[in-house]
Amino acid sequence: MVRSLRGRNVIVFPDNDAYEDWTVKNTKLEKQLNTLALLISSYVMNQTIAMDRKVSDIADLFNHAQDNAGGSTTSSEE
Repeated sequence: MVRSLRGRNVIVFPDNDAYEDWTVKNTKLEKQLNTLALLISSYVMNQTIAMDRKVSDIADLFNHAQDNAGGSTTSSEE
């Protein structure tokens, strides 16, 4: 699988509790595959702080955004 990513730029959105693990993995992978560029995003972790609630992964963020969008649509129609 990793070979198919050679020469590509990849953004990884790790679970909230896996950011540091992915940072370590990234260092190892970059040494093994010089042409692989991984960007380890802290987006999920930062959103947890900004929202002041526990978010475990990016799916939680999508679900939260969808819930809020649905709620605001209903409120504006009433």
